[in-house]
Amino acid sequence: MKKIVYSLIAGAILCFVYSCDKEKDINSVPATDEGTTVITAGLEAAKTTLDGKKVLWTSGDAISVNGVSSEAISLSEPSASANFSFNSVLSGEKKAVYPASAWTSDGTITIPATQDAGTNASFADGALPMVAYAASGNSLSFKHVSAIIKLQLKKGATSDNIDYVELSGNNGEQVSGVFSVNYETGELGATSTAAADKTLRVSVGKALSSSVTSIYIAVPAVNFTNGFKMKVVDVNNVTMTKRVSALSLKKGGIYPAPEDTFDADNTIKAFVKSYVKILDVWERNIGSINRLSVWTPATTGDVVEDVHYIPAATTITVGETTYNIADMWEIALRSYLLVRGYDGLNTSKSGANSIPALSGGAKTMSETEVPPSNGFHFNTPLIESSNGGYFYMGTSANKTYHQADIKVLDNWAMRSLNYGFTHSNGITNFCGYNNNQLAGYGGCFSSGRALITYAFFFKYLLDNDLDTAGGLANTTVVRSELFGKDGAW
Repeated sequence: MKKIVYSLIAGAILCFVYSCDKEKDINSVPATDEGTTVITAGLEAAKTTLDGKKVLWTSGDAISVNGVSSEAISLSEPSASANFSFNSVLSGEKKAVYPASAWTSDGTITIPATQDAGTNASFADGALPMVAYAASGNSLSFKHVSAIIKLQLKKGATSDNIDYVELSGNNGEQVSGVFSVNYETGELGATSTAAADKTLRVSVGKALSSSVTSIYIAVPAVNFTNGFKMKVVDVNNVTMTKRVSALSLKKGGIYPAPEDTFDADNTIKAFVKSYVKILDVWERNIGSINRLSVWTPATTGDVVEDVHYIPAATTITVGETTYNIADMWEIALRSYLLVRGYDGLNTSKSGANSIPALSGGAKTMSETEVPPSNGFHFNTPLIESSNGGYFYMGTSANKTYHQADIKVLDNWAMRSLNYGFTHSNGITNFCGYNNNQLAGYGGCFSSGRALITYAFFFKYLLDNDLDTAGGLANTTVVRSELFGKDGAW
């Protein structure tokens, strides 16, 4: 299609809306000269629906039938049905493809590896192939073979133009190149394992703003069994990677991604946006744990039942880097101190109030690089028990279970972060508060709980649209109900 023409319709944007509206009628097929054919092409659905609007046949469109390309059509106005003329006689069954350039051979079509949306367009010309079949006659009804991913971005720390978006499946699925096709059903079949056919790219060429910019990516309707990633790259080669979990795309479906800001993969903000997702893992996993020795469910030892936990093998991936739970723990604490205004990169200090304040003040998440990790590992992760079974609490005498507030998070990070450097890279099991190391607190706070608690802290920043935490009061509560009546997770 030469340009996008919208016609308003009602309906959700989660799937293509099949047209039941009255459209411009094609009352008659023009008479044909000897050696020519005219085929009337309709649409099982609009060529695409973008945010409740459908795209119609427009002047300049051409289709291919049995490998023969039509003349480009000329219409006085867009229409859901059009007559396509061929300079040859087409008889018998009809196997058709739109756009005409997508035809490769009988039973195959080519989906280009690049889509050019242009600086003023929202969708690439000809990016959505369709197919049609008729056993006889000169009428065809086209159907989709692809879906659309709707990427929704706002400006982050950079105001530079977005150059392109590149999509690829995590299992190396074919997303471009030559596919086999069933003309009757629109089903596609992979034919290539070449690296060049495992990615597709959409040229963007425009700047983001404080309002959402939607970028539409036409993707073959395949099953991404392990999900896919979208790499957004600006003109300075700054990269942001968005990952999507397992998803089976339906022909004609539109899949809107959650609104997000453009945050470079190497920033604290990109790290914490993935790090906070471990809270979903923690929420899903419920079982019995031995709080003195293991992360995974247990049936013997000092067992606490029906608690949430993080499996030991949990990882997150930011950009092209994968972090295990020990990496997450260390980077989260260093990042915490930086955005609070302390030198989280200092690896020689530990202890209450020992890590110095930054001369330039608190760092921002969106403009500060992810701190390095140092290969720490969890010692036997004593989940939380000390001196008679106290859990982390406000005053041990009254057994008041304390809120997760900034005062204790500052204290805990400074006391625990660099422990591994003098203990064979082993992370401390827990910080005790039984001897009034922090006034008003008693019990102990394990590194296992810290992994979760600092995730709640960063979720608090994201939920409140805060890029730094330097201005938060010591009494700020990150999560009030983190600790249950028995102190368990």
